[in-house]
Amino acid sequence: NMIKTKGLYNKVDFWALDFRLIQRLKDLNNVLAPGEDICIHCGVEGKHSPGGFHPAGMAVDMHFEKNGLLLQPEAMLFMLLKNWKGGIGIYTHWNNPGFHLDIGTARTWWKKDDSGQLYTLAQYVIEKGLNEYYDKIV
Repeated sequence: NMIKTKGLYNKVDFWALDFRLIQRLKDLNNVLAPGEDICIHCGVEGKHSPGGFHPAGMAVDMHFEKNGLLLQPEAMLFMLLKNWKGGIGIYTHWNNPGFHLDIGTARTWWKKDDSGQLYTLAQYVIEKGLNEYYDKIV
C-alpha cells in the first residue's frame, strides 16, 4: 500500500500538510485491503476557501486505486465511515470520483455536480440504493 499523487497536480506539497493528516492517511491505508493505493489530487494546492482545511494543510482530495484501476466511491464509503475520524466529502462528478478527507470535526456531504450544491450523506445513500449497508454502519 502506498500514498501517491495523481490527478490535477503532478506534485502535492507533503511538507505543507499537517502531520496528523499524514498519519491518519497512513493509518487508513494500513486498514485497506492489500494492493489499494491512496491517490492524492491536492492538499494545499488549488483553489479552496481561504479559511478552510485545505489552506491549513488539514485536508486532501483523493481517490482509491487497486492495481492502478479506480475504485468507485461506493466501494470505499463504508470503510471510510468506519475508519476515518473527521470530515468526509464524496465527489462522484470528478474524472476520478473520490473524496475530500480532513481532520476537522466528523461530518459528511455529497457533491454530485459542479453546481456547488452540497447534499447529505442520506441523499447519496438513497440515490445509490445503499440503504441496507448504511443502516448496518450508522
